Amino acid sequence: MTIKRILFASEAANLGGLQSSTHARIADLKSLGIISEKLFLKSGAGKKTYSDVTVHITNKRKKMVEILQTGKYDAVSMINRIDLLPVLRDIGFQGRVLFEVRGRSKNAIQVLPKLMANQVGGIIVISHYVKRLVHRYLRSQHIPVHVVYNAVDTELFRPLKQINRQVIPCADDARKRPIVLWVGRLSENKNYVEMLEIAKLLQQEPPQPTIWVVADTKAKDNRKKFWREVRRCGLQEHVRLLQCIPHRSMVHIYNLVGESGGCVLSTSKSEGFQNSLLEGMACGVPVVSPAVGGNVELIQDNVNGRLYPVGKTMQATRLLLELLREPKRRQAYVKAGWQRVQLHHTPAQHANNFVTALESTRILTFEKRPVP
Repeated sequence: MTIKRILFASEAANLGGLQSSTHARIADLKSLGIISEKLFLKSGAGKKTYSDVTVHITNKRKKMVEILQTGKYDAVSMINRIDLLPVLRDIGFQGRVLFEVRGRSKNAIQVLPKLMANQVGGIIVISHYVKRLVHRYLRSQHIPVHVVYNAVDTELFRPLKQINRQVIPCADDARKRPIVLWVGRLSENKNYVEMLEIAKLLQQEPPQPTIWVVADTKAKDNRKKFWREVRRCGLQEHVRLLQCIPHRSMVHIYNLVGESGGCVLSTSKSEGFQNSLLEGMACGVPVVSPAVGGNVELIQDNVNGRLYPVGKTMQATRLLLELLREPKRRQAYVKAGWQRVQLHHTPAQHANNFVTALESTRILTFEKRPVP
């Protein structure tokens, strides 16, 4: 059965690594002759990432039936959720069905013990760390698990000769002092409190960087808590919050950070495989991360970036100061990080690996039943 059309389904069209990595995959699947469409249960700012892709937004079962029947897909990939399974039964779907686990998703972990080989032909994960996590919860021994590392759109995310400063409201910061960039939700797992503690320590010694926080949040309570922590740390003059930045504008942010002599910082408590670090590497920016999850598969400490034990803010501060103060060390990480991206994380490599996993997935036939 030749694969010509595939539907990717996930919960909400938020900004972030899930959307950017899926879009990069879709772009290169198209070059292989495979047309992809995207289904979201809820809308969001990340919908703009898919401006060149057919996007469906619905949580209505009958509408999903209509989408699947009209789309005539050869394959369906459900990301972190299995809302489409009853719909596949409704229409008697025949084709390849994947379940993707993108990190330590609570939804995915709750689903794994319930999965059966007659529902899902294969599971795709973004790192060996996530593969070990899947095997901990997966009861069926008959569903193969494939590691397909995230890709970064290397045509979009790259060192730029000309940076568009107009799309970044605080672009002049890059001319004044180094920028430490933090990208993520304002959530407990992303651990912005630890990031602010590190930022406070960084202000005690030169070069006293500016902290840029790029967050996809429209939740008023989250913003209030964030600014309360900023004030507690006395960082009002040093922190910029950039909300809901369009995906295509992020390349200019990374390049401004690089131009300033800065770096990308993660403080996550766990990560499947962090796309903001990949994007930073692709743009020629050094990265610092806790030694957690799939990030230790991306970063080789003291080669293409730095790792520190989560919670060790003093150690993280010391590593950041080394990067900000030592141009030769910084440039060595930049070169090795860019090489890592080119060797392992281009969209073409990712798409080929994804197709290999998909083609090895057996074709399922669902027993059709009346739509309720």
